Amino acid sequence: GQDLLGMDAKAFHAYKRRIQIIFQNPYASLNPRFTVEQILSEPMQLHGIGRDGGERRKLAQELLDKVGMPAGALQKYPHEFSGGQRQRIAIARCLTL
Repeated sequence: GQDLLGMDAKAFHAYKRRIQIIFQNPYASLNPRFTVEQILSEPMQLHGIGRDGGERRKLAQELLDKVGMPAGALQKYPHEFSGGQRQRIAIARCLTL
């Protein structure tokens, strides 16, 4: 029910925290040059979530736990996971905000 095109930049930025897109193709939606930690931490940094990198890392690990990913997944790259695991990483990214 919101007119997104009519929102000013500040209101739209705040609204974007409430909506996220989960792309159908996890092979194309995850940056292959980023580790899972970077993929999950970047939105947090952009939206001011977490005081520092350590806190964002802890939050990223909690998100991975929520979607059933193993503890060592933070330091791996997307190509090291199956399609289903990549989809769970994409879901965790959406949950960051």
